[in-house]
Amino acid sequence: MKNNIQSIHLELISKCNLKCVHCELNRNSYESKGNKINFEDTINLLKELKPKEKNSISLILQGVGEATLHPQFEEFLKIGIELGYRVSTTSNLLAWKKNKYKSFLDIGLNLLTVSVDTINQELTEKTRKGTNVEKLKENLIYLSQYYSEKLYIYTVVSDITIDYIDELYEFIKQLNVQKWQFIYLLNENGTQGISKENKNKLAKKVDKFKDINNLVLPIEQNESYCQQPFNILHINAMGYIMPCCLYWDHNLINFGNIRDKNINLQFNSIKFNTFRKEMSLGKAEICTTCTLYKPYAKNMDN
Repeated sequence: MKNNIQSIHLELISKCNLKCVHCELNRNSYESKGNKINFEDTINLLKELKPKEKNSISLILQGVGEATLHPQFEEFLKIGIELGYRVSTTSNLLAWKKNKYKSFLDIGLNLLTVSVDTINQELTEKTRKGTNVEKLKENLIYLSQYYSEKLYIYTVVSDITIDYIDELYEFIKQLNVQKWQFIYLLNENGTQGISKENKNKLAKKVDKFKDINNLVLPIEQNESYCQQPFNILHINAMGYIMPCCLYWDHNLINFGNIRDKNINLQFNSIKFNTFRKEMSLGKAEICTTCTLYKPYAKNMDN
C-alpha cells in the first residue's frame, strides 16, 4: 500500500536559546545536534512535493530546538507559502523581539504554537531554564492583539506544574487563542512524569475552563494510535528521513536522506514499509516507550 504524505515536518535547526529539562536536545548527544538543515536540498524537496491544491499539505517548521534560529527561517516560510503549503512552527517566543514574530505572521505563517508550562518564574527555572516569564507574557499579549486566531498554546503538564494550571488559565483566557493543548511530561526512560491522581486533577480543572476556544487534553493510550510513519514525512537537521516527531537522531534509525533520490520512493521504500509492518505487529523496538504505540499495535491486530 502506498503511503501518502499529508504533512512535512522539518527540523530546521537542532539548537535552542533555552534549556528545557524534558527536551532531547539537553538530554542526549547525537550527530545532528547543533546542525541546521541545508537550504537548497530542502527547497528542492518542497518543490518536488508541491501541493496540488493550496494548503492541502502541512509544512511544520520545527523539530528539536528553536526553529526561528535558522538564519534562513523567513525564506523557508516565504517559499513554503508561495508553493501552497499550510505553514506552522513552534517557538518559545524568546529568541527574537516581538516585532520579528509578528513579521512571520504578517508574511503568512498559518499557525504559531507557543510552549508555556507555567507563568511562575521560579517554577519555570525548574522546567524551561532561561525563560523570562514577563517577556514571554509581554510577547504573547502583543501578538494576540493582531493574530489571536493564529496562536496555539502548548503546555507540558507534570507533577510539579499541575497546581499552577489555574494561574496559567487566568492569563491565557485574556489572549483569545485558537487552541490550548496539554500533554503529559514524558521522562527519558519512557515513563510519564505525572501521577494518575494529578491526571484526574487536570481533567477536573480543564472542565472548568469553558471560555477557552478549544481545549485539548493529553491523548491516553486507550484513546488513539500513531499514524505518523504513514502520512508525515519527518526530516532531521541533516536531511535524514525519520519515523516520527520523537526521534531525530538518524543513527538510531533512518530511511534515507533527501539528497539520495526521489522522496516518494524513499517514503515508500522496502525498509520503511518493513518498519511500518513491524510497528503494526508490536515488534518495532524503538516504539516501545511511546505513549501512542501500544494501542496502535492492538488496533492493527483486531
